[in-house]
Amino acid sequence: GIDVDCSRDVLVERSRLDVGDDALCVKAGKDWFGRTFGYPSTNITFRDNVVYHGHGITIGSETSAGIANVSFENISMHGTENGVRMKSERGRGGLVSGVAYRNVTMVGVGTAISLSLNYHEGLPKTNATATPRFDGIVIENLTANHSMV
Repeated sequence: GIDVDCSRDVLVERSRLDVGDDALCVKAGKDWFGRTFGYPSTNITFRDNVVYHGHGITIGSETSAGIANVSFENISMHGTENGVRMKSERGRGGLVSGVAYRNVTMVGVGTAISLSLNYHEGLPKTNATATPRFDGIVIENLTANHSMV
């Protein structure tokens, strides 16, 4: 898939993906390195893309440096494991804000919307007090056929 990590002002459009992991993904540094060096991912747009297989259109799980102003627009998904997917874990930290999923169509997707803040359950925490925060998440005009919600 396409993983955008610690980047800004990115546009991914008119792509077709058939992958075995996250199809379109935004990350921002992992654990101590992400919090210490602080290179967030901001102003990311995924537009007019088609996803055939994979784990979904995803935020995380690496969120330590922060993620802001991300949009997934006009995305068509067919047979993916997940649709909209947001994940992080205690110990990673970081603020995820201003994320919009708009005009997303899913057919035969396993789980249409997934949110986990305990993504790697059982792993030792690198910082027990670094709790990730999610704010300003918008899901608008999502259609899921033959999918679980």
